[in-house]
Amino acid sequence: MSRTIIANIADLGALFMYDEERAVTWQQFFANALELARAFPPGSHVVNLCEGRYGFTAGLVAALLAKRVTVLPGAAAGLEACIEDTPASFVLVDPGKRFPCAMPVLEVSMPRIPPPADGVEVPSIDSEQVACVVFSSGSTGASTAHVKYWGELAQTGREIGERFGFAIGRQAVVGTVPSRHMFGLETTVLLPLQWGCTVYAGRPLLPADIDIATRRLEGERWLMTTPIQLRALADDALCQARFEAVISATMPLSAGLASQVEVRYGAAVHEIFGCTEAGSLATRRTTESARWEALTGITVEERAGRAWVHGGHVRQSTPLADIVSIADPAHFDLLGRAAHLVKVGGKRTSLEALNSTLTQIPGVEDGCFFVPEEPGDGGTRLVAFAVAPGVAAARLIAELRERLDSVFIPRPLYVVQRLPRNDLGKLTRRDLAEMAERLSGADDAVPG
Repeated sequence: MSRTIIANIADLGALFMYDEERAVTWQQFFANALELARAFPPGSHVVNLCEGRYGFTAGLVAALLAKRVTVLPGAAAGLEACIEDTPASFVLVDPGKRFPCAMPVLEVSMPRIPPPADGVEVPSIDSEQVACVVFSSGSTGASTAHVKYWGELAQTGREIGERFGFAIGRQAVVGTVPSRHMFGLETTVLLPLQWGCTVYAGRPLLPADIDIATRRLEGERWLMTTPIQLRALADDALCQARFEAVISATMPLSAGLASQVEVRYGAAVHEIFGCTEAGSLATRRTTESARWEALTGITVEERAGRAWVHGGHVRQSTPLADIVSIADPAHFDLLGRAAHLVKVGGKRTSLEALNSTLTQIPGVEDGCFFVPEEPGDGGTRLVAFAVAPGVAAARLIAELRERLDSVFIPRPLYVVQRLPRNDLGKLTRRDLAEMAERLSGADDAVPG
């Protein structure tokens, strides 16, 4: 039986996590996690709904110590779906949060007076212990559940740190993404645990919040975020946030935006490519190359017209939902998701390409194309949504006609105040379909 340490840290008295009011050392954190594990109600599974970074991390570690399986609902997966796939026993929530369910609810927060930590050591866990069940985002369809073992999760945290040159206790992490999503789990929980990072306990969303969070941290500051929040940072003239590097994920990041952030803040901008099924798989420095480099030990290969990954922390060979062009077993170019290919009038493109064209139009702050389900043989009909304050839909259609083949002009295009992005900045097919139905016949729409 192999065991994997929960955290690599030389000094247990070092600061682990803090917010504006409290601070907890590594030793105090493990004492608190052990205390929490002893307070767990009976059962085999626990749903971790904590939004606070500390409560989530303490709940996850406590579940590992108590040999419980943590259920992590995705952005599109309701608690009912989680219970249906995995029989949960109780729920962890932030203080004051109420969740209507028949299961016991346990509140978790950063302690104002940490428990005694004398003699506490860093625990280790059986590598084959089931750590959690994670759910895909459901952006292209139904959310699906995936089992994760502690050994593969710990290895992922180590691999990410190795790729970016982390050293034990040197880096500090600020995350704008939720911990229970795979990207947030890997970069704001597993990476800090495996590399002894200091972590900001809050979840800053606005540029002013990120400014406050990064100024409070010491050491080499890394911001874990999304392209949507990087756009807000790049456009904010007042923000003086201080960070040395950025890791972005959840959706494609343009080289132009990455360059803006690097020039504006003097921070290197990196991207992680991955999926819920296999976790983080590859990285790139966005301003230097469009090509992705697989993490150490991971191999990418083609089988029967599909790309598969294996090796490293990937326990079994896994097919990718994305279309890639493989340069060699460790390098590839990302062409888009297979589910996002669009064929109209015998011509093909991708939703990623269409979205990029739309958002490059002056005045468009955000936008996307959508392919609704068509009854019968009515053919593909594209719909588009644009966040473009003060810009008429007719002008946007005219701009698109200059940039796109006529078969890809949306019918119709809606100008909206905002897109229904979830807390990861993603757009689900269900939400876009509901918005299209709600806006059907709106005044500010052009039939194309």
